[in-house]
Amino acid sequence: MSSSTSQFIEHYFRALAEHGVPAVIIHGYEHLPEQWDSDIDYVVPREALKKVPAICAEVAKKNGWIAAPPVSANLHAICQVVFRLDHPEEFLQLDACSDYVHSRCFIASAEELMAGAKERGLFRTSAPAVEFAYHLGKNFAKRRPIARVMPRLRELAAQDVVGCEAAFHRLLGAEKGPLSEWLPRDDEEWKKLAPILRRRRRFGTWLLLQESLRLLRRWWSPSGLRLVVLGPDGAGKSTLIAALSRLLGPCFRAVDYIHSRPGLLDSKPDGGVVSEPHAKIPRSWPACVAKIFYYALDHWLGWLVRVRPATVRNRLVIFDRDFYDVIVDPMRYRLRGVGALARVLVRLLPQADFTLVLDAPPEIIHARKPELPVAELARQRAVLRLLSAGRESWHLLDASQNSEAVAHEAILTVLKHINFQP
Repeated sequence: MSSSTSQFIEHYFRALAEHGVPAVIIHGYEHLPEQWDSDIDYVVPREALKKVPAICAEVAKKNGWIAAPPVSANLHAICQVVFRLDHPEEFLQLDACSDYVHSRCFIASAEELMAGAKERGLFRTSAPAVEFAYHLGKNFAKRRPIARVMPRLRELAAQDVVGCEAAFHRLLGAEKGPLSEWLPRDDEEWKKLAPILRRRRRFGTWLLLQESLRLLRRWWSPSGLRLVVLGPDGAGKSTLIAALSRLLGPCFRAVDYIHSRPGLLDSKPDGGVVSEPHAKIPRSWPACVAKIFYYALDHWLGWLVRVRPATVRNRLVIFDRDFYDVIVDPMRYRLRGVGALARVLVRLLPQADFTLVLDAPPEIIHARKPELPVAELARQRAVLRLLSAGRESWHLLDASQNSEAVAHEAILTVLKHINFQP
């Protein structure tokens, strides 16, 4: 049995303290420890930030959870999502920072964010003025309407009039007048202050250099993921992809879906529901050769223009079939006699980070979707099994299970592959 969410959080913050990492929760702490948001923002000292991912993975392993790879969401910030092994729909997003920066604006140092922290049993929470500066700086840097946090800003200002006034002037300048005159104003008035904060708090040369190096590391080693789902019609690809988007989505900034190929070379890429995949007559052999090169070029360009940039931006890109499907089911693409060429070309294409293959006896697949004969389904199954053999980034899923069991196995398989073993 894995720990509950509340138990995991308590174990995690206790472990941080035991490892000599003081942590202060910045907001959302009003109902501790009974109630938690799934997204926890906290600050640690600058020199301790690099310790956080290993501690998180250690606590997850001990408590029946699993940690997704840490992501450098911003300079001096690490985002890490943890999932409960026996209930992967339960997750926590742990956002740690030292100095708080966003959108190339320096909002507050770690020392400022941790100053005046209050003890709440096991936890330490930020002072009202600190949380005030955090919300104000974050929303202005992100260009968000201040109205969404104005009720909370007013609460915090009432708790510490002097401290919040000082935070307001530190971010915007004393010439903007007293905070008490701004709190009653509407969102349109507050919008005028956002450019001032971004100008006053924008990165200097040293921070710009650090941010550039961080972005270069992200390009060289993207934090996103390219995931492919393969299997015959009726194996449950659409259901699995929907579950993966929902369950893995919290690990990524967004989820992109691609059917078969990127489609950069035409306005109507292969996709949609195909009721009779083998009904059309195959093309001539020269046309098949041309088409297979066309598909390969589309995948290459798609990787350069769409897939790679998406993974650099920490997006999950899910393919429902990819170029390998041309090898598995050439008749769907009206191809013949180009299997050997397809096998050569596929080795020259950028490979997916992980490929899930839905595998089930052909009789079960045929009972679900009798569009292809059992013999053809058996042939496709054999090809998929052959392609999967010996590939660490490919995994066969038992598609004869119910959809919930398949999704549970899939998400744990992906998480174990891309990061720490539980």
